[in-house]
Amino acid sequence: EGVNLSEAQLHLVLSAYSMDHPHIFWIDSKFAYYSNESVTYLQLNSGMNARDIESEGRKMGQVIEEIFASMPASLSAYEKEIYLHDEFIERCEYADKEDISRDDFRIYTSLGGLVDNYAVCEGYSRSMQILLSLAGIETYYVFGEGNDNLHMWNVINLDGIWYHLDPTWNDGTYGVDYSHFNLSEEEILTDHSLSPYYWELTEEEICGKDKELAISFNIFIPETGGSEGSYYSDNSIRVTGFDETNLRKIAKGFTEALDRGEDVIYLYLDPEFLVYSEAVDNLLYSGDYAIFDCIEIANSEIYYTQINDEFVETTEIEKENILCIYFDYE
Repeated sequence: EGVNLSEAQLHLVLSAYSMDHPHIFWIDSKFAYYSNESVTYLQLNSGMNARDIESEGRKMGQVIEEIFASMPASLSAYEKEIYLHDEFIERCEYADKEDISRDDFRIYTSLGGLVDNYAVCEGYSRSMQILLSLAGIETYYVFGEGNDNLHMWNVINLDGIWYHLDPTWNDGTYGVDYSHFNLSEEEILTDHSLSPYYWELTEEEICGKDKELAISFNIFIPETGGSEGSYYSDNSIRVTGFDETNLRKIAKGFTEALDRGEDVIYLYLDPEFLVYSEAVDNLLYSGDYAIFDCIEIANSEIYYTQINDEFVETTEIEKENILCIYFDYE
């Protein structure tokens, strides 16, 4: 026996299907349908022919196999998340929509993210969902806004606790950053907003009637946890002041980063002891330029290279009291 569905219900069905199948990269968002009294017929469109779908699907499979082949064995779920997050972001470049054709559907898909290495936030989120799901980490994507633009990112279930993960915004100027890695809803809402649930919208808003654009909606947004899964909670240097003990602690961070082959350290400017803006100023600008004292201490203890004190770049993540210090060495 058939089922008669409204246009709004069809939008919901296709959105739910897309959320569960990010690897189905060829289905167009536009569709046609016909309903009679007892049944609804749905026609989906594809942006590719069958031969290209098969060929591009094989390419995606090869990329995924390559990524997982390099993943170290015996990682925890959290460590798998970090590995897959970093590996994907290092491969993919954000696509500037102003420089590409409106008809280039690939940038919105997992094909763009994994095969072309060129995608917008939809491609980032769908690609991340595939990789994390294959690693056994339950993952979906959510709709909202960021910087007053439509945006998409992920929610992940890590050891029974849900977090927000925005791989697009973690693709930073100087490489991977973790400013939006495993955040609570309160934390993500400092610079993101969530689209409404579908049941909060009218059929006209879901379908975009009368030349109005359809409103993006969410089907599922889980209740998220605290900051236990934040990357910075486990990988930053806690700074409580600028005495010799703290300066040496930062200097040790530089030397340990060099030993790991890394060119960034993360400072947690403890709000119990420091005002964030004043601490950043003291480290980098008009205060004691303390970061250069730390580099000098580190260089005095390094024998195989030297940190270049003429190149120090930073990213401020005030909502988490984090200062990222990027450096070079010679």
